[in-house]
Amino acid sequence: TLALYFRGIIWGLFIYLSLVLFDCISYLEYIIISIMYGIGFPLSCYLSRKKSGLFVYLKEESTTNIINQDVFYPILGNFEYEPMENFTYVGSGTTGSRYNGIVKQFFKVCWASSVSASNNNTTITMGLKHNGNIVLNSLIANVCKIAGEMYHLSGSLVVELSQNDTLQLVVSTDAGNDIAFRYCTAAVGIFF
Repeated sequence: TLALYFRGIIWGLFIYLSLVLFDCISYLEYIIISIMYGIGFPLSCYLSRKKSGLFVYLKEESTTNIINQDVFYPILGNFEYEPMENFTYVGSGTTGSRYNGIVKQFFKVCWASSVSASNNNTTITMGLKHNGNIVLNSLIANVCKIAGEMYHLSGSLVVELSQNDTLQLVVSTDAGNDIAFRYCTAAVGIFF
């Protein structure tokens, strides 16, 4: 932090020194601007690298009732959010979360689940909603040939989040069904 402070002051000194030499700003303004650079530069570096992310997992098996085909429903269940930094839990009994960070940045979202359908030959599709809209490149589908048999669905994508953006894992089927989730985990972390 001290090195960043001196780097900010030195950059401020050289940039604004020419303005002092040409009488565009006073010497006092020059000193104040340089100090502001010295404080602002490490502060901006700190804010841009602040830790952000979350891990969420289903604590016990749950069922999501799909009433209408090809409509995405939030995955219901008793979820644990830990660890969680710069995110808050939204919704009751779902995988919804809100980004509270002040820095707009890219995040990698990964999820995995073990699912079963209550009917034979059911296509289950999982994906991610960003601010209430389905992210098309997040959709992952699997055909559950035998009712009650567990199948695996997992996916990942990169999404850019701004302050107060929301994320939610959702599920859909090609017919009305009860979808049982034995396991469901998701992780959100800074991509770069």
